[in-house]
Amino acid sequence: MKAQEPDTTTYAAVLESIRTFLAVFIHNIAYYFNVYPADAFQQVRQFNSAVWLCRAPVVNGYIDEASHECVNLLKDGKCAAVAISIHNSASKHVATIPIKFNIPVVPESDQTVPVTDAPTLIEDLQLEFNAFFTRLANYGPNFNPSKLEHTFKIQCELEGRHTLEGWISSEAQSSKQVPGLEDVVVRKIETGPIEVVSWLEYV
Repeated sequence: MKAQEPDTTTYAAVLESIRTFLAVFIHNIAYYFNVYPADAFQQVRQFNSAVWLCRAPVVNGYIDEASHECVNLLKDGKCAAVAISIHNSASKHVATIPIKFNIPVVPESDQTVPVTDAPTLIEDLQLEFNAFFTRLANYGPNFNPSKLEHTFKIQCELEGRHTLEGWISSEAQSSKQVPGLEDVVVRKIETGPIEVVSWLEYV
């Protein structure tokens, strides 16, 4: 039986594309900062790019759950940025990778309704994600050239008076609105109404 093609006609499908991007990005940051041993990762193709994914089921489960929770906050307008905080073996905070999002808030009832431009938007996002991970592959090995061991936290910067819920352990400190000259910008994504930008800040 032929495998069913993924839905690309709704805003929910657009959000799932963004969630997959976020999960893959977290996997790759964990790889480049040596959060887990290199042999725990395998190189696969995602967004038509070579990326690193951790093979450990418990890590996969955590990142999958985290990315779902982050996107749930993003789509409801409760969160505008996700941050990956990197800590060294002495638990000292050494770097932050903010990921700032600008995505439209669409009512839950409308997210599964076919949208005319959804397939084009998803296709454009796939191209942008491809360019993003291609650039990350060039810069990533320079993030941690000494291959020091690190740990990480996934945090959300909340909008207004929204409070943290569930697994999210701590609120990200208010990060800069735009990267400074001392920061390493990975790439800015701009597709239709969606904008995503990420950079590396050493502490």
